[in-house]
Amino acid sequence: TVNINYSMPANNSSYSFEVIDLLSRKIVQQAITTSTGKIVLDVSNWNAGVYFYRIVNKEISGKFKKMVVEE
Repeated sequence: TVNINYSMPANNSSYSFEVIDLLSRKIVQQAITTSTGKIVLDVSNWNAGVYFYRIVNKEISGKFKKMVVEE
């Protein structure tokens, strides 16, 4: 399990959380309904490797952050 804490500006925008793998395949995409919180990912069925995640909305494309999943 991976926990990701986030805090976004409270500007009534809808946000989306995305995870991609090294081949740019979207692994996860889910809506975020609060400006602060924690995302809990069950990565037990994922292959070991490097993944990237970000939070985006219509105005912000967000910077990718790296996440390493180990066996």
